[in-house]
Amino acid sequence: MIAYVQVERYSHMSDPKLGWQPGDAWGHRRNGYRRMAEMLGGVPLQAWKDTYAREPESTKHIVNDVTPEVKHYITPVVAH
Repeated sequence: MIAYVQVERYSHMSDPKLGWQPGDAWGHRRNGYRRMAEMLGGVPLQAWKDTYAREPESTKHIVNDVTPEVKHYITPVVAH
């Protein structure tokens, strides 16, 4: 359920590293989260429904089932 909260929170922001505009986060793994919620049922399914019920109509067409490359966020670790 944490992922749903993150989607909603980040939906108001842009992310230049990922090329996302405000609203694009709604589409991040939309179908995967729905399928997981349906498999689990109960509280997770209701949380998914509640979260995506707050999504504006203007972003419901956005679907991104591929996790963006995160190399921009990885900091090299130097072994001592």
